[in-house]
Amino acid sequence: MILPLTFAISLATSLIVLDSLIRKVKKTKYSGTTDLGLLVPDLHRKKKTLVPKVGGVGAYFGIAFGTLISVTYLTFYTNTSSIPLLAMLTSISLITFISFLDDILKISQLTRAIIPAIGALPLIAIKAGEIIITLPIIGTIELGALYYLLVVIGVFGASNATNMLAGYSGISSLTGIITMTGLLAYSLHINNLIVSLFLTASIGAYLAFFYYNLHPARCFPGMADYLVGAVIVNAAVIGGMEKIALYMFPLYFIELALKARKKFKNTWWSKLRKDGRLEPASKIIETLPHLLMKIHGPLTMRRIVFETALIQTIIVTTVLLLHW
Repeated sequence: MILPLTFAISLATSLIVLDSLIRKVKKTKYSGTTDLGLLVPDLHRKKKTLVPKVGGVGAYFGIAFGTLISVTYLTFYTNTSSIPLLAMLTSISLITFISFLDDILKISQLTRAIIPAIGALPLIAIKAGEIIITLPIIGTIELGALYYLLVVIGVFGASNATNMLAGYSGISSLTGIITMTGLLAYSLHINNLIVSLFLTASIGAYLAFFYYNLHPARCFPGMADYLVGAVIVNAAVIGGMEKIALYMFPLYFIELALKARKKFKNTWWSKLRKDGRLEPASKIIETLPHLLMKIHGPLTMRRIVFETALIQTIIVTTVLLLHW
């Protein structure tokens, strides 16, 4: 019963918060400075409509409320410690707060990339995860303190990876939801209630964000793209599902490889044609949506998003079937 309740509260909270934020920010008179950068033009629409960049805030509140309801349930109705849940909530809270400052203050790209690593500190504080791993041929290895360095790298890498596969309304949130759902299925399979509750709250919150973010977007993610990766790596570490999560990330690795070709100074956007379809703004394939457009020709925004989601669904399903 607690899982459906957590999902419903997270979904409802994010819907309410996002609706309120979108209405409030849209009333702001755009000047490029006084709006704190929370209104940005949609490059993939003819009129370059100004869209509030508040998706991450709405998603965060949904996750936070759903997680706190779960903590309450664990405290009063079970003997299960809620400390891991609180650690995950603290982790994403740190990333949300600092990333929101980034949205306002416009810090350097290097600093922006490093920021998510701070989210690893709560996991390290509770000694989350397994410091002993088993490798083929080599056997069992005790990582010791090295494991916590890997946790930092994991939070840093996953948060930046999900942030890179973005820029097309709905693409980061939907692929994130699919990955979270795969991890939720696996956490239920191994009877990890803590991780199941956290992922359920996250899925509910991101479904609400996806509703507002799908083209034509009524809000943009802001730091929500970092938050997707943070949720995934938190769940993976607490649930001991690091390998499973890693196997679900090939699309993000492809995106990393494509963007690394130009040292991350990419023309990631697309040109809007008169028929409403998109074509790459660069002759060089610089992002996964560009690759899809090179294969199929010009595509609508929604087709790009749903084709990417289909590929991620196949990847996640395959991983689950191989490791069930």
